[in-house]
Amino acid sequence: MTKVLLGMRRLCWVLACVVYSGAGGPARADHLADVYAGVRDAVVTIFAVESMLEENGVSPRRVLSTGSGVFVGADRLVLTAAHIVQAADEVAVEFRNGNRYSARVIASEPQADVAVVELDEELRGVSAPKLGNSDALRVGDEIFAVGTPHGLGDFLSAGRVSARHERIRLTPTLTLAEFFLTDAFIDEGQSGGPVFDEHGAIVGIVSRTLAAGESTKTVGLVISAATVKRYLFTRRSPWTGFQGSWVDGRAARALNLPQERGLLVEGVAADSLASALGLVPGTVRTRVEGQLFLTGGDVVLSIQSIPLADDKAYERAMERLCTLPGDEPVTMRVLREGAELELSIRYADQCQSYALSSVPH
Repeated sequence: MTKVLLGMRRLCWVLACVVYSGAGGPARADHLADVYAGVRDAVVTIFAVESMLEENGVSPRRVLSTGSGVFVGADRLVLTAAHIVQAADEVAVEFRNGNRYSARVIASEPQADVAVVELDEELRGVSAPKLGNSDALRVGDEIFAVGTPHGLGDFLSAGRVSARHERIRLTPTLTLAEFFLTDAFIDEGQSGGPVFDEHGAIVGIVSRTLAAGESTKTVGLVISAATVKRYLFTRRSPWTGFQGSWVDGRAARALNLPQERGLLVEGVAADSLASALGLVPGTVRTRVEGQLFLTGGDVVLSIQSIPLADDKAYERAMERLCTLPGDEPVTMRVLREGAELELSIRYADQCQSYALSSVPH
């Protein structure tokens, strides 16, 4: 994800680039070109505007982030990475033909870094790629990624699956995802973009790059299609509108948490559940054990009276948000400036209805 100030002029030229690390000669290259031609129109650029507070806490500035995404059908649905849109005040989606649409986040699981945004208008004339079976991927299988790094247009890179991992805590903001690594060249601006198998089915969504040891080389981290299905279609994930990092151990003790773990609020979107509750984001950059946090804001301790003691409790709390009776308020217990507060509001829009049946799979 690339962040630039809103006042900067967006570059208005298109980059089409292919980086291929596989083998197979001209026939293989022709096949890749044919498959790419069938999916490229569904790959989009995501523009997300966030309000970020300075360290004085009273001087917000609006920041534009760009990333990638992929249209998956049902006339309006686009998949992308949660970290691009989770705390966004405004979202727009631009297609390859230059048409731009306003959009809104309708589901997001930031701890798996996957989200769905919905276009404000129905879309015609763009074919949606199939959401594929990432469980069938093997280390060594050929894949290719398509994105719009820096908002510049088409960028294709091909490579192989380098490693696969089940759910592990990779960072304080990525704890629930099954993912795989690839040697295909991934630019940071490709976050949220699709990764396809050799048949043109979506097998993952680009999350970020990781440094390969002490070298300057990086590997691409891709959230599996199975994770997309689990958190965005098999179950409904709410859009809470706040970006958070888990704090435990030394970080939890430094913040004087009354329990072993909490969710540090680092960004809040306007017109969201988090904003309606009055959650306060952090503004002070603090490094603990090599990890950078935005401190000074709220730490969420429980949601719907479920203490956020571990990942399973967090998942139960998220599921609970999507099954609340209409007359039951959303509640969160937070730590704010050393005191515990109970926040509560009646809010009906945290979970939107849509179905996997409307997405090719």
